[in-house]
Amino acid sequence: MMSAASQSPSGRRRRWVRPLVISSVAAASLIAYAVRGRIAAELWHWRFGNVVWVGTYEVPVPKHWGVRRDVPGEVEIIDMRLHFSGRSLLSRVNVVTAYVRPYPISNLPSWAAFQREFLYAQGKQPLDERVITINGETIRCMGGNLAQGTGLPDMGATAMVCESDGGLSLNFVGQPHDLQTFYSIASGVQRARH
Repeated sequence: MMSAASQSPSGRRRRWVRPLVISSVAAASLIAYAVRGRIAAELWHWRFGNVVWVGTYEVPVPKHWGVRRDVPGEVEIIDMRLHFSGRSLLSRVNVVTAYVRPYPISNLPSWAAFQREFLYAQGKQPLDERVITINGETIRCMGGNLAQGTGLPDMGATAMVCESDGGLSLNFVGQPHDLQTFYSIASGVQRARH
């Protein structure tokens, strides 16, 4: 048996090659796994462009966001960027759900008053209220901090509910600092002209 002192330099190099290759493959696998969502989003944009149809509405899909259709008539637009800030997994995810109601809400001011009352009853102060107009159609949005008033720890997540008088419903769950991206999506909605 050869002692370590008498081993050739090539024998010592071979001893490190295998762990180095295994470590490299493991690191590459982890990186690929971490960016798989962004790759899927890029492929979706390459294949379908920057919009998704929801009923007769054309909804913009930002770069690095992907689209999932699990429920007929409903679309989820998911932020595929990696978010390492926040205290929980929920605070790192941005999701917009879009669908068309079979019967539009006929009185949006009454709906908004009901939503406001509902949020106050839960101990939540509305984070934001917005009215957006697209092609003469009104979209009204309201929401707040998901954990406020629940006794649960603050996860840093925000929920917004938007309804249009034409039947489009947009819901956002995500980070408060990404609300502007959500409002850009809502403001960019176009309805097909007949």
